[in-house]
Amino acid sequence: MSLSLITESLIQLFNDYSVSSNSECNELDRDKCNKKLMGLKVQKYSNITLIISLFLICLVLPFYHKLTLTNSFFKVQHIIRHHLLYKHFNWLIHHTLFYHNQSLQICLFWSILISFITIYNTNWDFKEITKRCGRISVSLLPIVLMLSLRPSPLPKKLNLLYLSLLPLHKWISRILIFQATLHSALYTWWYYENGKLKLKLLKLTNIYGILALLLFVIIGFTSIRKFRRFNFKLFYYIHYISTWLTILLLYLHSKPGIPYYALSCVSILLFQIVYRLRHTKLTKVSIVCISPCISLLEFPAEALSNKPILPAAHVRINLKSKNVWKRWINHIIPFQHPFTVANLPNEDTVQLIIRNGNTLPLITNGDYYITGVFEPMIDFITKPCTLTEESLHNFHFQVKSLPLLNSPLRYQINARRVFMCVGGSAISFALPVLRILNFNGVHVRLIWVTRDYRDLKLLNHFRNNFEGLEVFVSGENSIEYIEHETLTSLDSASPNSYLDEPPLNSKSKLLSGFNSPATYGSTVDQSDEIDFTQTFTVKKLKSKSKLSAELRTATNSSTDNISAFRKPSIIEPPNAFGTDNISVNYNSTLDTISPPYTESKPKIKIPAGIKVSFGRPLLDNSHYTWCLEKECIGPSETNQCYNSDNKDDTHVDDLASVWVVAAGPESLVENTKRWAKDGGLHFYEESFAV
Repeated sequence: MSLSLITESLIQLFNDYSVSSNSECNELDRDKCNKKLMGLKVQKYSNITLIISLFLICLVLPFYHKLTLTNSFFKVQHIIRHHLLYKHFNWLIHHTLFYHNQSLQICLFWSILISFITIYNTNWDFKEITKRCGRISVSLLPIVLMLSLRPSPLPKKLNLLYLSLLPLHKWISRILIFQATLHSALYTWWYYENGKLKLKLLKLTNIYGILALLLFVIIGFTSIRKFRRFNFKLFYYIHYISTWLTILLLYLHSKPGIPYYALSCVSILLFQIVYRLRHTKLTKVSIVCISPCISLLEFPAEALSNKPILPAAHVRINLKSKNVWKRWINHIIPFQHPFTVANLPNEDTVQLIIRNGNTLPLITNGDYYITGVFEPMIDFITKPCTLTEESLHNFHFQVKSLPLLNSPLRYQINARRVFMCVGGSAISFALPVLRILNFNGVHVRLIWVTRDYRDLKLLNHFRNNFEGLEVFVSGENSIEYIEHETLTSLDSASPNSYLDEPPLNSKSKLLSGFNSPATYGSTVDQSDEIDFTQTFTVKKLKSKSKLSAELRTATNSSTDNISAFRKPSIIEPPNAFGTDNISVNYNSTLDTISPPYTESKPKIKIPAGIKVSFGRPLLDNSHYTWCLEKECIGPSETNQCYNSDNKDDTHVDDLASVWVVAAGPESLVENTKRWAKDGGLHFYEESFAV
C-alpha cells in the first residue's frame, strides 16, 4: 500500500462518521444515542492513535534511519549542522535545550501528537475529551510493551537495535501515565460538580480504575532516574508486576471492553517469556579478577543459544540461586544483566568484562543462566552469507585480498575511518570492533577512559591487535568537550595537529600537581619500531629524491641493535596514581572472588601498540582533523591527502565514510555525541543505561 493511500485512509478515519450509527439515533432515546455515538467516536480515535503510532515506529522511523546512512542525506545534514548551525549560530544552539537533547525532542513530538488526537474534532466537549484521555492511554499500552521487547520485533534489515528504542519506550510510557492521570482527575472533578463522586467511587468498575491509576503512579515515580540508579532491581520488579496487574485492571475497568488491546498486551508479554526460555542455557563460569574495578567472566561458547555473527554482541545473564523459591521468582520475573561479548565471534570461549560491585554476584564455578546472544546493529559493519571479491567492490576502503576472503574475521565495512570513545567496562564493546576493523584495513582510533591504571592488565587476556588504542587513566570514566572553546575553528585546524597530545581539561582533579600529562606505551617509545609519522605530512608532499634519502636514513638509524618485533611496554604510574592509600573491600567467602591488592604501585606490562596517558582526554580540533585525513598511498607529485587549506566542500564526501562511536557512561556518550553532531559526522552509540 502506498503512502498516499495510507494518508487518505487516515483522513477518512478522522472525518467520516458511520451512516448506520446516525440512522440508529432515530430509533433510540436521544441521550442514549449521543452516548453511544460518543463511545464509537472515542473508540475510533483510540484506534487511530494505535495505527499512527505503529506507522511512525515501524515504517517512518526505520525509513528515516536508512535515509541518514545515504551519502546524499549525509551531505545535506553535514552542511546544515556544521557549516550553517555550528559556524553561524553556535551562540544559539548551545544555549537552547532542544538541539542536543534527544529526550526533549521525543517528549515534545509525542506530547503534541497525542494532545492533537485527544482534542481533535471534539468541539471542546468536556466529557468526550475526558473519555479520549483514558481510551488513548489504553491504546498506547501495546506500543509501550512492543518497544521493550528483546530482541526488537522490527526486521533486522532495518538495523534498529532494541536498545535504541528504549528512549521511545520511556517517554511514551510517561505520556500514557499522564493521559491516564488526566482522565481520572477530570472525571473526579466532573462527578464532584454533579454530586455523584461518592456514588461513583463505590462502583466496582471505578475501583478497578483507581487501582490501575495507583499502579501507574507507582510506575511513574519509580521510573525517575534517581530511583532507577538507587535500586534498579526493585525498579524492575515493580514495573514487571505492575504491568501485568494494570492490564487485568484496565480490562475490568474499561467500558466498552478492550479485549483486543488486552489480548495484544498479554501476547507480547507471553512471547517475551517463551523467547527467553527457549534461548536460555545453564552453564558454569570462571572469574578472573583484573583490578578492584573490573573482572573477566568466561564460559564456553557452547552455552550460547545461537552463535554470534557480528562483533560486540551481548548476552543477558543472572546467577542461579540455591534457594528454590528465589529460583522460581527469577523465572517468573526475568531480571537479567546485559553484558557485551568482548572477544571475537569465532572464538571458543566467551569473555565478558564486568564492573565489580552490586550489579551481578561473581562466584567462581557458579551456575549462571545465559540468554542470547543478541546481535548488535552497527550501521557500518555487515556480514553477508557469502563474501566475494565482487561484493567488496563498493567498499573502497578495505583490503581486497583473495586469501582473506574466507576468513571468519572478514566483514563488509562501509567506513574509511572510525573514531571510538569508550569508558570503563564498555571497552568490551570496543575491543572486538577494534580488532575487526584493524583486520579489514580500516583506520581506527580508540580512546579508552578508565578509573584505575590496573585495568590495563585486562588487555593481556586478549590476542594482540590493538593498533590505534589510546588509554587515559583519569580516575573517572568521563570525557570532556567544551563547545565554545575547542571547536571554534575546525577548518583552520593545523594539518599536523593530529600528531600532538590532546590537551587535558584543567578542571580534572587528577591533574593537580602535574605540569603535563605523563604518557607511556610503545607508540611513544620509538625504540621498538621505525617511525614514519614525520615522513609524510598532509600540508606538503616531499620530493621523491629527498623522500628516498630520508627513508633510507630513518630505516638505517632505526634498525640498529633492535629486535625485528615490537616488544610489550612496562608502565609505572606517577605518585598521584599510586595504590598506597587505596583500600578495597570485598565480601570474602569460599566461592566469591576476593583477591588481595596489597602491592604498592605495581609495574604493569601492556601489549605493543598501545599509548597510555594519565589524565582526562578532551575532544578538540586534533581529533576532528584526524577524521578529515585521507590515506596517502605511496609518494606522488600531487598531494592526495586532506589539505585543511582547501576551501572546497569535497571533504564532505570523504566524511560520509567516517564514523564516531561511543559506549559507556551516559556523560561520556553524551559529550561524544555533541562533538560528533557539531562536526556533522556519523554517530553510533551503544549504551545499556535506562
